[in-house]
Amino acid sequence: SDFFSSIVKMHAPKVQRQETDELEEIIARERVPPTRKLFYESTKLFDFEADVIFTYDKYVVLDRTAFYAESGGQLSDLGKIVWEDGEAEVKDVTKIGGVIVHKVDNVPPVGVPVKGHVDRERRLALSIHHTSTHIINGAARKVLGEHVWQAGAQKDVKESRLDITHYANISEEEVKMIERVANNIVRENLPVEVYELPRLEAERRYGYRLYQGGAVPGKELRVVKIADHDVEACGGTHMERTGELGLIKITKVEHIQDGVERIIFAAGDAALEKVQVASDIIKDASNRLLIPPEKVPETIQKILIEKEELSKKIKRYGRRISEMSLSYIREKAVPVSEITVYFTVDPDLDESTEIEVGSQAIKQMPNLLFCALIPNKDAIQIVVFSGEYAQQRGIYANEVVKVIAGAVGGSGGGDRRFGRGGGGRVDRTGEAKEALQSYLKTVT
Repeated sequence: SDFFSSIVKMHAPKVQRQETDELEEIIARERVPPTRKLFYESTKLFDFEADVIFTYDKYVVLDRTAFYAESGGQLSDLGKIVWEDGEAEVKDVTKIGGVIVHKVDNVPPVGVPVKGHVDRERRLALSIHHTSTHIINGAARKVLGEHVWQAGAQKDVKESRLDITHYANISEEEVKMIERVANNIVRENLPVEVYELPRLEAERRYGYRLYQGGAVPGKELRVVKIADHDVEACGGTHMERTGELGLIKITKVEHIQDGVERIIFAAGDAALEKVQVASDIIKDASNRLLIPPEKVPETIQKILIEKEELSKKIKRYGRRISEMSLSYIREKAVPVSEITVYFTVDPDLDESTEIEVGSQAIKQMPNLLFCALIPNKDAIQIVVFSGEYAQQRGIYANEVVKVIAGAVGGSGGGDRRFGRGGGGRVDRTGEAKEALQSYLKTVT
């Protein structure tokens, strides 16, 4: 009806066609007949026999197939096709009108009988996630309100997502409630009803919520209904009962745009894997901290508080070290013409501390050129400061750091007051000192 079509246009995103125009034109020109869709006759049909009725490039059309074609956010089946003289890997499956097209790595001759083998684990995982999408959609509506509308979905093997309309960020407590309602539906082991209805009759019974997955063409609608929890016009593959899903685990919720929330979840074996990984992480933390698992969050919070307090102490000690270092710098600095040069090489120094020390030193000694080299395993860190008076005499930190870095084979930069560099060879600190001495002779 026009009313429901307009509602769909308002809510449903346009689906991008994936088939090439060339393939569509050829299939239309050759009048390739519609494919019998065995995946609708049984979700758990994985092996079948068929005949090749059309091929083009790396594409094959069979008279019947159990390979589901990607649509409605559900990925296609994969597997292989076998015939007397060869076999082909099915890499992708698409739908052009009523024709199911298999993309393969080896094309069988037209007319030969083939046996198809659908990847069983992939099909079941996709069907479980697709059924879970309906359940989570219904659960979200119960928890958040009847205004919730499916804005998009992607069903994958290990993890899937459902985008829903909602006027606020979903809280942690609401996520738990949605997950709890969804798993209650799983435990009820309800039948997943799949049947066809004339469009007008389906709309009369269920209204515009039928079209949450997008506009569905044709006079007949394939309706998927799970008790009073969810009903949609849907062309995907589903499990026969909700109990077959085993478990639904929401792993993350994201706010992707104003009015749209994304629920990321896993179902079946994939959900169990998520729970087991989380459990292993908690056990590992428990063993490392020598505490019971239930005390891990509390202990981590204490550690974070202690870390923050320790950082504050380190800063206080750093200031005291800086004050002590200033006396040492005054003692060790060497006069060079009108300036004073402090040059040190020490692998035990800390770069951030030296930056603090150098910054304070040039405030108290405006004629100071401060140079600290910190060799580590495979490179050198260089910190240079030039006091205000030293700058007035033409001694700039950015130029000095380039001289030192060049001598060790590294690089550096900065401004007149502060220069920083690194890299190079740790065994060339002697050359660095000689290069600095030569440079100072030219500018002082």
